[in-house]
Amino acid sequence: MNTLLQQQVTHAPTRSSLRANLRLTEVAYSDYASVAALTASFGLKSDTYADWQHLWRDNPARKQYPESPMGWVLRTEDEVVGYLGSVPHMYEYGGRPLLSASGRAWVVTEQHRGSALLLVAKFLTQKNVDLFLNTSANSRSFRVLEAFGMTRVPAGHWDERTVWITQPAKMLARRLRGKGVPASRALGRLLAPPLVLRSGLRNLHRARFHGLEIERSGAFDHRFDDFWNEVRTRSPRLLAVRTREVLEWQFKAPLLSR
Repeated sequence: MNTLLQQQVTHAPTRSSLRANLRLTEVAYSDYASVAALTASFGLKSDTYADWQHLWRDNPARKQYPESPMGWVLRTEDEVVGYLGSVPHMYEYGGRPLLSASGRAWVVTEQHRGSALLLVAKFLTQKNVDLFLNTSANSRSFRVLEAFGMTRVPAGHWDERTVWITQPAKMLARRLRGKGVPASRALGRLLAPPLVLRSGLRNLHRARFHGLEIERSGAFDHRFDDFWNEVRTRSPRLLAVRTREVLEWQFKAPLLSR
């Protein structure tokens, strides 16, 4: 996959496409405030500085591959006008370790949109990356990535949305309000308990049917490493590394909030 993408990127825009007042540089920790302001201006959720540090500094893949870039920014003399993050992840295929890079928050101000493709080209021409992934591409960015030679992962229903309802009362109230039903909030609270009960009974039946027991855990312990080692020795397949260290990094916020 890396070879295919590298071949496609040879036709990508070059640094000569940069406007005279723009520079393309690798992201540094000191760029946090500028990147946060830029992404927020596009309606994206901005990380706190602690989250920003955790994403890069505590990333197990970046500890193993310290040369992995954090991404790139387009900047004028006065401000950052474009950004594309690159988050490294560890994968395995048949026991062989692979380094993956995932794109993050591709944003460029309208007046500098003509140089936006330089960020993608830089992302796809990283050295030592085996697999390029974008798990949050939308209908607009996918067209651009497709032009660079990226293809959809051959799994899943791309025209359907899977929903896990965690707040049934609010979900029902929103649906009822959308249909113009009066007192939607009160009705949502009234109708939610039967929905929760039905879902719980269904899941309980499935667990019993498969001979499983559900146990709540507030942390990742040695059992997760044991399970990971068991899974990775099965038939060859592409697997995202899921050691206890990686899981604790990935789910730090939910663990802290219990």
